[in-house]
Amino acid sequence: MKFTLLAIACLWLKASPALFASAEEKNLPSSLDSSSFKSASRMERFSTTSNISTRQYYRKLVGVIGDYYLRETQSFAPPSDTNQRSGNQRFGNRIAASSNGKIIAITGSAEVEPASESGNASSINDSVHWEGYVEIRNLVTGTVEYVRSDTSEFNPPEMDVAMNGDGTIIIVAEVHTTDADTDSSAIHNPKSSVKVYMQQDGGDGLSTWSIVGTPILLGIAGELPGLRVDLSADSGTLVIGSRNFNNGKGRTMTYNLNSSGAYSATNNVIVEGQDEDDHEGSSVSITHDGRYYASGATGDDAEGPDQQPKLNRGAVRIFDSTTNEPIGNPILGEEEGDASGFSVSLTNPAGADVLIVAIGAVYNDPSSDKINAGHVRVYTHTVGGDPDWKQVGEDIDGENGDYLNFEDRMFHISDRFGFACKLSRNGKRLIVGAPYHHGDGNRDAGYYHGKVRLFELQEVVNGSVSEEWVQIATDIVGASKDSNSGHGLALDEAGKTIIVGGPSETGGSVKVYFQDEFSSQPSVAPSPQPSLTPSITPSARPSLQPSSGPSISPSLKPSLTPSSKPSEIPSMSPSHQPSSGPSLKPSQSPSFFSDRAFQILSTSPKFSNVGNNNDGRKWCLEGKLSAV
Repeated sequence: MKFTLLAIACLWLKASPALFASAEEKNLPSSLDSSSFKSASRMERFSTTSNISTRQYYRKLVGVIGDYYLRETQSFAPPSDTNQRSGNQRFGNRIAASSNGKIIAITGSAEVEPASESGNASSINDSVHWEGYVEIRNLVTGTVEYVRSDTSEFNPPEMDVAMNGDGTIIIVAEVHTTDADTDSSAIHNPKSSVKVYMQQDGGDGLSTWSIVGTPILLGIAGELPGLRVDLSADSGTLVIGSRNFNNGKGRTMTYNLNSSGAYSATNNVIVEGQDEDDHEGSSVSITHDGRYYASGATGDDAEGPDQQPKLNRGAVRIFDSTTNEPIGNPILGEEEGDASGFSVSLTNPAGADVLIVAIGAVYNDPSSDKINAGHVRVYTHTVGGDPDWKQVGEDIDGENGDYLNFEDRMFHISDRFGFACKLSRNGKRLIVGAPYHHGDGNRDAGYYHGKVRLFELQEVVNGSVSEEWVQIATDIVGASKDSNSGHGLALDEAGKTIIVGGPSETGGSVKVYFQDEFSSQPSVAPSPQPSLTPSITPSARPSLQPSSGPSISPSLKPSLTPSSKPSEIPSMSPSHQPSSGPSLKPSQSPSFFSDRAFQILSTSPKFSNVGNNNDGRKWCLEGKLSAV
């Protein structure tokens, strides 16, 4: 039971699993009754972080992996030279990437000056308003292209984006879409739609992005906000989640690519929430081959094994996109109010019928002092096997829960760990975003830097063999006090390129991180600089050339075999074993073990201390010998 005032407030927060865009700490009223506390904690806006240099976080790694394991390769800011922007922007809310991570699509929006001075209140474009766009970047060639949405709103529009495997098709979900030039009533009756754009040759080596087919219209304000989209790598299947459809029941739909290059509803699958406020389609994810897809329902109250429903626990269901048959049982949130299914990532390695899914539950309580910190769980299932999904590894928990500071009368929201998550193709790597994390470690700072963590599934032997999610790099933390880093995330199939969006860092930013390679085997030719990490196995023969500097770390084990000839330069200390031949050069100085004289006995490999040992004891060399 949670009896404290903080716990009561947090439980109230959990009672409404509505999608939040962001949040800012607010001053509390002078009277801390429950109603005023609730209203203060619900006030929401984009916000995040500190003045700590971002690079300081990336240069160090967990364990023995070494420095520079994740390297920031590129950083992008929102455009500033189009559409009479007044400077207020949101950039990096949602991100999609090609399979190799070389082409990325980023959603953005900007506040735009009036198109005219008519003062016509019924025309959005005649007032300061927001317009949305998608920026497409080729990280290899450096080319940048834009797709302009039809959104013209008085608030930042909500958008989502998906991309196929080779980066030639993007899907753009637009919420509050209006045709402001022809339909003034659209201000009061906003629509939502999903559009398909295909890259086409524009001549002179340039390309253009053109709409393919007719936009998929998804109704009026009853479905808003909450569109989510995903696209299979082969472009064959599109999945759309609409969480607020039909009084919040929500639904998920699939569309197939037809012969004309457009997506049609032929044989499309529709999954609808069972009850109002189930919010089916809060998140969606489709496998590489388009065969299976996952749909999150953050407001699901499903009964668990104890036959007891839990309000807003959330659930994720996986389906066969060709038959609409469910795959296994629903995966339920752990406890009441968890909003499990806020984010989801599904993969079937190598196209096999073994599925792996990662699920974010942003309001989960990892412990009594981490209310709403959030967690991510990973499950696996073999199609046609046991209907229950098996959890892989332990829960991956957020750090900070909701926090009320009675001294400064500020309410600080939790990390919201699991706001976004992405699996690599093989299901062995996982990135998780927590855009409301306090990056400087000071819960009283009033800011949300946001962070992203990279995990890898590793085999652990501790009496028995088990699998565990191990963080393999230090946190990627937002660079400024309001970054919200981790709000948008993308990962290439190999799990080596990470794209991180922070929509509130001076208008937003997107940063790209790449894993530097290192080898566990010695190199064929010497490198000009010493290795950052030692080889796991020693070289078969001595180096042809000495390194220009000493190793950063010593070898963990001695060489398996001795050198074929003595060293040309004497060592600073005597050898553990005698060389097979005399030294080419004498030692520069006598052994620093001068206070201990050793002689080799001809009949055994033992040593006798002739200087200080009067009882004739024999000494057998069994380990490393060193002076103290």
